[in-house]
Amino acid sequence: MENYRSGAYAQAEAHARALLEEHGASPSVLEILGLSLVAQQRSSEAEPYLLDALRIGGESSNLLFALGVVAADRGAWDEAKVRYARLIERDPRFPEARFNYARALEECGETESSLNSYKDILENDERHADAALHYALLLEECNRVEESAVWLSRFLSLRPSDVRGRLLAAQLELRLGRPREALAILENLETRPLSPRTAAVVSGRRVRALDVLGRYADAARAADEGHAKIRALASEPEDPRDPYGPTALMRLASCRDRLRSCDSGWTWPSHLPAPDFLVGFPRSGTTLLDRMLAAHPEVRVLEETNPLAPLIRRLAESLPSGGGDLVFDSEARTLAARVAEEIGSGRPPGVRVLLDKLPLNSAYAGWLARLIPESRFVVVVRDPRDVVLSCWLQTFAPNAAMRQFWDLGTTVDYYERVMELLRFWLEATLPAERRRIVRYEDLVRGPRPRLEALSSFLGIEFRVDMLDPARAAKGVRLGTPSYDQVTRPIHEAAVGRWRHYATVLTPHLARLEPWVQYWGYGERERGEEER
Repeated sequence: MENYRSGAYAQAEAHARALLEEHGASPSVLEILGLSLVAQQRSSEAEPYLLDALRIGGESSNLLFALGVVAADRGAWDEAKVRYARLIERDPRFPEARFNYARALEECGETESSLNSYKDILENDERHADAALHYALLLEECNRVEESAVWLSRFLSLRPSDVRGRLLAAQLELRLGRPREALAILENLETRPLSPRTAAVVSGRRVRALDVLGRYADAARAADEGHAKIRALASEPEDPRDPYGPTALMRLASCRDRLRSCDSGWTWPSHLPAPDFLVGFPRSGTTLLDRMLAAHPEVRVLEETNPLAPLIRRLAESLPSGGGDLVFDSEARTLAARVAEEIGSGRPPGVRVLLDKLPLNSAYAGWLARLIPESRFVVVVRDPRDVVLSCWLQTFAPNAAMRQFWDLGTTVDYYERVMELLRFWLEATLPAERRRIVRYEDLVRGPRPRLEALSSFLGIEFRVDMLDPARAAKGVRLGTPSYDQVTRPIHEAAVGRWRHYATVLTPHLARLEPWVQYWGYGERERGEEER
C-alpha cells in the first residue's frame, strides 16, 4: 500500500502478486493489485481481481472507485454511474467521486443532471479545473455559448496552455463569428504535440474556419489532412455486420425484392402509437427540419438515438449473402415486440407525433414501412453535390458509415448505394399518402409553406414557433455534427456551396449527375438561369 500511495504502481503490483502466490486470496491484497493495475491503465486486467475482492471482502471506497473506473474504461457508463453513486452514498468526501459521477451522467446522456453535478462541484470548489472544463464543454454542446465562455475563461486561468481548453476556445470563436481568431488558435495548436484524435479534430475545425473565410482550396487540403489522421486511428477493418456499412447495404440491395414482399408474421401492436420516420442522407438538412418540428409541443423527435437499432441490426445480420430465404423468426418477433413496447410506452403525454430521426434509415425505409404499417416517412433531400461535399468536409469518427466520407470517391459510392435503396422503396413500396419529400433549399428559402404542408401531413396544427429552430436548439444537446449550425437564423448560405469546391468535385460530377436529375436539381438550375 505504501508503494501504491507513493505512485510506485509496478512495485505495488509485484508485491501483491507475490503475496497472493505465497498466501492465497486476500481481499486487501486483491484490492491493492487491482488498484495498481488500474493506475497503470490496465483496467481489463484489474477487473477480475477487484470483483474477487468485492466478493470475498465486501465493498470499500477505493474498491467502488476502481470498479467505476474499470466500467468507464470499457464504455459501461451505466454501470460506472451506479458504482460512483454508491461511493458518494458511502463516502461523500471521497476525492473525485462526484466529478467521475458527473462524467458518467454526461456519457449516459443525462445532460441536465450532469450539468447540475458539475455546477455543484464548482460551487464548492471554483478551482476544480476538470469540472470547469467539462462544464464548459457540455454547455457549448447544449448551445449555451455565453455560459460556456465564462467557464472556459475560468478553466484557462488555471491551465492556460491546455489543449482541450484551447480547442474549445477555437470552437467558441467560430460560433461567435470570429473565424480569423479561431484559425490562429488552431494553427498554434498544430505546432504542439497532439494525439492523433486531437490532431484530427483540429484539422476538422480548420476546415470550417477556412471555409468561412472563403479560402476554399486551403479548406479542401485541411479536409484531406483530417481524413488522413482519422484513418490512422481506424486500426480495425469495417464491421461487415454493421447495418449501415456498405457490405450490409449490398446484401440489402440484393434482397430488396424479397424483403418488399416477405411476411414477417408480426405487425406493430395496435395499442401502441407507431413512430414516424425522418430520413434522407447525412448533411441533407434533417437536423434543421427536426429542430423545426421539435418546436411543436405535440412532436417529440428521437434525436439520432435510433431505438430501432437492435431490430435493424438483427435484420442486417440475417440477410443472406446468396440466394437464401429471408427469415423473421420467433426470436426476431420477440425483439420487435420489446422494441415496440419501449418506443410506444416512452411517448410523453400530449405528444401526437413520435419522430425517429436517423438519416440512414432511408436504406431500410421499405422494410420499416412493412413492419410498421401506420408509419409515415418524411424524406429530406438536398442537391447531391452539396450533400457529398458537406459529408467529405466533415471529420467524422470512424464507424462503418462515416468512414466512407474520408475520400470523395467513396463518399459518392456510398451516396449512390443509399440513394438506390431509397429510390427503390419510394417507387415500389411507399405510397404517396405515406411519404412527403422536403427539399432543403425550399425549406431555407420559404420555410412557412413547407412546414404548413408538413404539419397537415403529420396531423398537427402549424405553429409559428416552428419557424425558429434556433430557439428549439437552445439548451438542447444534439447528437449530430451540425448541432451548432441550427442555432443560427435560417439562411441560404449553404445552397450551391459545391461551386466553391468545383475543382475537387469535378472528377465526380458525372457520377452525381443522374442523381442531380432524379431529384430535379438540373431542372431547377435551368429555371434559375432563365429567370
